[in-house]
Amino acid sequence: MKIKTIKIKNFRLLHNISLQLEDETTVVVGRNNCGKTSFSDIIRKFLSERSTFEIEDFSSACYDQFCEAHREYLEGTDVERVRAIVPSIELRLHVEYDPKIPSFGPLSQFILDDDDDCTEAIIVCSRSVASGKIADLFEGHQKAVLNGDDADRLALFRSLAERVPHLFATRIWAENPLDPSDIREATHKSVTNFLSLGFVNAQRALDGTGGRDTDVLAKVLEGLFISASVSTADGSQKNIAEGLKKAVEEIQVGIDTDFKGQLAKLMPAIENFGYPGLDNMPLQPATKLDVGKLLSDFTKVQYAGYSGVQLPESYNGLGYRNLLYILLKIVGFFREYRAYPNAPGVQLIVIEEPEAHLHPQMQEVFIRQLPVIVRKLCEAEGEDVSWPVQFVVSTHSPHIANEARFNTIRYFARTSAALPIGVRSTQVKDLSSDLAGLKGPVSDFLHQYLTLTRCDLFFADKAILIEGTTERLILPQAMRALDAIDPSLKLGIQYITIMEVGGAYAQLFIPLLEFLGLRTLIITDLDAVKRNNDKKLEACLVHQGESTSNSCIKHWFTKSIARPEANEASSEEITTGSEVGPETSQDTLREEPAKAGTKSLHTVNGDLGDEEEVSDETHLFSLSTALLATEDAKTRDTLRLAYQVPEAPNGPCGRTFEDAFILANQTLFGITGATHDVLAKAAQDKAEKQKKSKFALTYAIKKTNWVTPRYIADGLRWLAMNNVAVVDPGISLAVEAKAANLINALVDTEASGVLK
Repeated sequence: MKIKTIKIKNFRLLHNISLQLEDETTVVVGRNNCGKTSFSDIIRKFLSERSTFEIEDFSSACYDQFCEAHREYLEGTDVERVRAIVPSIELRLHVEYDPKIPSFGPLSQFILDDDDDCTEAIIVCSRSVASGKIADLFEGHQKAVLNGDDADRLALFRSLAERVPHLFATRIWAENPLDPSDIREATHKSVTNFLSLGFVNAQRALDGTGGRDTDVLAKVLEGLFISASVSTADGSQKNIAEGLKKAVEEIQVGIDTDFKGQLAKLMPAIENFGYPGLDNMPLQPATKLDVGKLLSDFTKVQYAGYSGVQLPESYNGLGYRNLLYILLKIVGFFREYRAYPNAPGVQLIVIEEPEAHLHPQMQEVFIRQLPVIVRKLCEAEGEDVSWPVQFVVSTHSPHIANEARFNTIRYFARTSAALPIGVRSTQVKDLSSDLAGLKGPVSDFLHQYLTLTRCDLFFADKAILIEGTTERLILPQAMRALDAIDPSLKLGIQYITIMEVGGAYAQLFIPLLEFLGLRTLIITDLDAVKRNNDKKLEACLVHQGESTSNSCIKHWFTKSIARPEANEASSEEITTGSEVGPETSQDTLREEPAKAGTKSLHTVNGDLGDEEEVSDETHLFSLSTALLATEDAKTRDTLRLAYQVPEAPNGPCGRTFEDAFILANQTLFGITGATHDVLAKAAQDKAEKQKKSKFALTYAIKKTNWVTPRYIADGLRWLAMNNVAVVDPGISLAVEAKAANLINALVDTEASGVLK
């Protein structure tokens, strides 16, 4: 049996999400403050620590429901109706099981249906206002009418901040998936009997600055000892625990004789004060050894050094300590599972930010090896041993995210759709099922690309797709220059990832970018071409061009960008005779995957020749379509296409980035011409003489006083839009209410004379 889906309502940013879990490992990614930590927190609160919930734990998107319930209460609406309006925090576990298994074990009390074809059980945990507590919840606010008055609203939420923790109660039940009205009350114990939880928290004291607390590996050993000591532990583990106990008992014999006698001499002569007297027993010192405390407080995991010198745990690198810690914790969870007298149906282990201190290659190995570790632990115990464990790994690491397959990734994105102004919530985007465009060759290509380049697409606020190295080196300086001219753009402080994808493959990223809802600028080259005497396409100046060889531009204007097929990614390689500009980035990118030992990109784009023969003029994309396109035509929702345009109306237009850069800085490069066509040819000739790498480094580092080409500047200004976050009024209200209560408490304390 496995947990297939976890649904959450009204918890912080997780206003209404559904997260499908993989059978083995699910990878949760997303930018900062998108709800990843809240996911593990709600599981802890309901199923592990059973801690209370505060008003700020409710999603701000449901705050209006408190106000609506208050209005209904004042109008005399039935109390149960009012209670139903008050929002509740809810966690729903959808468990899939095999109906043919002989015993459902601890899951049996959550199975309510009698349909043999139904293979799902639902466990619901809810934190809602307790029965009969509505009057207490709104006490003191019988006259306030919340019609937008901020003072009344703040007063209500100040009261709620104090009352929610003790007027709300947790309730757990089983629900029939075929009939939601058919429920059975359950207990916290019944859930934990079925579901064993394990957490590896993001904050791990590994840096050697906290004294004995940094001996974290020894503390893990204590947990392993406890698991091995229970009566139901595996035989070999029990033998180890008994051996440790016996060794300590032998030491205890010595302590009870020699050590005890010497310790008694330290006791003061209290007889002189009339103690013990006739009715009191004399005092005697006693020292007892506890194996667990010996392991956690007095045991250090050390490393063998030179000439017998033992190196302390903190002397090893933080990366290895972190990896050892996670590994030992996983082993501990396995031992804990094996030691249960009645094994739970599932063990769910949440690992937060495993990348802390880990080298990138170690991060990749970690995510690959998780299933292998599970298999090896089971094999070491015996042939019939199984461990029904599921991992949820939340990460900020592109190395982990890119190593994982698309079907294991759950992208947490913040959204404001259908919510009040300023209110944000999390939307879970499931790459395993929700993105039909990422199938087959396209999915394989994107996975290969992300693995090769380590792009942080899943963690950025915005993205820029570019052709090659020159643009990548020049762009940072272009952004700094635009920020200097217009500080409101704030390009330099936004988390923008730059991806080098080439003009032949940019369109393959479009379905993924649209799916993620990531504001993205695609910068590509116009790549003008014309037919030669043999009816084949060859590179030419823009004013001579009939079409473009750029696949992304053609795809943008002629294909549906929502769901591109793999065969739409074909790109014509063109004969250049004498190539326009330096070596093309398209050729470079086309060769890279083969060099890296991966599948050639020709498998995605088809078997491309060096030239393309044009046999049907109707199939030739008109260059004028791109040249005359409006800004609106270049923009689709969160995507914008940018390619070379004249620096001035009807002026010369570059074919490549280098051409356009030179035309935007004619004085800097010393080009002149009587006509626009002559200037375009002069820019091309100048670009042909430039070595690509030297050109990029010169104008990115040494000579930075230049004008950004118009097509890039316009695109970057578009990218900078919507860069100011609107303050969430709900969160502000909760914080203000908490602060007001704290201030009042301090004032009351001061008035009572406690504070001086």
